[in-house]
Formats: sequence, C-alpha cells, structure tokens
Amino acid sequence: MPMVGQHIAALDGIRGTAILLVVIHHLARSVEFEFNLIHPLLRGAAFGWIGVDLFFVLSGFLITGILYDSKASGGYFKNFHMRRVLRIFPLYYGALLLVLLLRAIWPEAGIYGSESQAWVWVYLTNVVIARKGLGVFGLVDHFWYLAVEQHFYLVWPLAVFLLNRRWLMQLAGGLFTLSLGLRVVLTLEGTGPDTAYVLTPLRLDALCLGSILALALRRPEGVPNLVKPAWLVGGASMMGILAIVVVRHTAYYADPVMQTLGYSLLAVFFGALLILSLTSSLQCVFGSRILRWLGKYSFGIYIWHPIVFILALHTEPARALRGGSGMVEMIVSVVLAVGVMLAVALLSWHLWESRFLKLSRHFR
Repeated sequence: MPMVGQHIAALDGIRGTAILLVVIHHLARSVEFEFNLIHPLLRGAAFGWIGVDLFFVLSGFLITGILYDSKASGGYFKNFHMRRVLRIFPLYYGALLLVLLLRAIWPEAGIYGSESQAWVWVYLTNVVIARKGLGVFGLVDHFWYLAVEQHFYLVWPLAVFLLNRRWLMQLAGGLFTLSLGLRVVLTLEGTGPDTAYVLTPLRLDALCLGSILALALRRPEGVPNLVKPAWLVGGASMMGILAIVVVRHTAYYADPVMQTLGYSLLAVFFGALLILSLTSSLQCVFGSRILRWLGKYSFGIYIWHPIVFILALHTEPARALRGGSGMVEMIVSVVLAVGVMLAVALLSWHLWESRFLKLSRHFR
C-alpha cells in the first residue's frame, strides 16, 4: 500500500484518464459539427465531459492532502500559493497572450467569442458563462474549469489551516450536500443548464468528495479500511449513473437529472475509483505508461487542445486546405489536429512550464 505523502504513479494515470476523456469529448463534438457525421461511437465519446468531474475529485484529493500534511510547517500559505502560481500562471497567461496576439493579427477569424476576455484574465470565466452560456469566450471557453479550481484554491487553504481533520471532513460533507441542493433548486426554477455545469458553488461536491477521501486516508487505518466500501459504493454509484442514462436516454451533461443527482453520483464513483487505484486492484490499469504520460502533460493538453482543434478544424483556411468533408479528409484532419496538439503540449512543457516549475524548490 502507498504511504501518505509519497508520489503515487497511479494518480498520474488517473489524471491521464481524465484528460483523455476530455479530449475525446471535444474531438467527438468537433467531428460531429464540422463533418456533419452522426455515429453511435461519437455519441458515446461525447460522454467524455465526465473527465472534468474526475479532475475535480482528483484536485480536491491532492490539494487537501498537501495542505493537511503541511499545515504545521512554516510558510504554509506562501509556499502553497507560490507553488500554484508557478504551476498554473505561466501557461495560463502565456496562452492568453498568444490568443491576444492571434486576435490582433487575425481579428476577422470569428473564433474569439462575444465576451471580453478580460473576464478570463481574472478567473471569472465561469461566472460569465453561468449567465450567458457556453461558447461566449470562443478559443478559451474551456478556461471555466480553471476558474472553478482557482476559486477553490483561494478559500480551501484557510479552512484546512483553521480546522482539525474531523471538523474539516464535516465541512466538506456539508458543502457536498449544499452543492447538490443548490443544483436541484436552480434546476427546478428553470435556470439554464450551463449554470449548474460551471458555477463554483455548484461543483463543490466533486472537489469536497476528493477532500474527504484525502482526510479519511490520514486516519491510522489508511487505505485498507476504505477498499471494501470503495467497491460497494463505487458499484452502487455506477449503477445509479447507468440508470439515469437508461431512463433519460441520454448521457448529456445538461440533462436535468444528470446535472443534479448525476454529478454527485459521478463524484462518488470517481472517488471510489481513486481509492481503488491506490491498491493492487487497479494499479496495473492506472499505472500504465500511456496514461501516466498523458497525466504528466495533462495541464498543457487541457489548455491547448480546444485552441488547436478550433484552428485546425473549424476555420476557413483549415477547410480550404483539406478541400472536402469526406471520410478521408476527416481522418487526415483529425490525426493532424491531435498530432499538432500533442506536439504543442510537449513543447509547452519542455520550453516553458518546466522552467517555472524548477523554482518550486524554493517553496517546499
């Protein structure tokens, strides 16, 4: 069994699984839209939006564990926030600067959305989307997820610092329930589905579920005490998710049942999956090289993949270059788009992100 605080390769695989789901989701939607192709495989791939929920659970788990283990050390707040700044800000704002430059060079492209990107610079992307719907930020619409996480990073360190493990678990459990309750109320009132999908208070159940698990692992019993419940609860939550899909005839994120009960069931299922990935049961799956490789570059892949996909598939120069919308043109376009996206993510890591991450050694 892994020890608390050590690096666990399977968690890199969990992260790799999450980004793979997200990329498949966006790629399937791009192919459906751009090539007017309707296929059961594409419909199934559209369920990849759940990758974001897996990211939320994993983030809550990792961040809470880091904070709890370091709360008695000096420089608690400074070290945590500086490491987050060095990990997130260089790529986040670097990508925004490149999009700003692209907009200045190619203003007529029609891929920048209708809202001012000033909101993205101050991590309020999700607040605007909650009011006006997805699509208003064009190339950087997907930054809503990073806004949710940043809001969590700003508040949660104080809660961990002030509360003991028992009270912290109760707070996380209360926020889990509150998040689900708010989504139910807003859905019954007819609020737009994108609000439940992107607004921070409405996504806290996944983040807090990960936090609860991190704290539960720090009991003396550790992982072994959670394995059997993880199998039972994970199986029950999976059955609940499948029941929603069967009854509602959809796995769409905006379905009213999915965006209320479904989101919380997904959080529970992914929490169980995370616990089981720490045991021999699933370590062989999430410890695979390809998933761990994807996990290593997941942040860059998340930042760049919609930008590359839009530029490579949905712009007029891209359409003119491929010269048609048949099956061959589609396959070639998709392969090239994915290849370029991975190349950009690799270059981003080795030439940009890693240089800032080296400075993290000053903030242990």
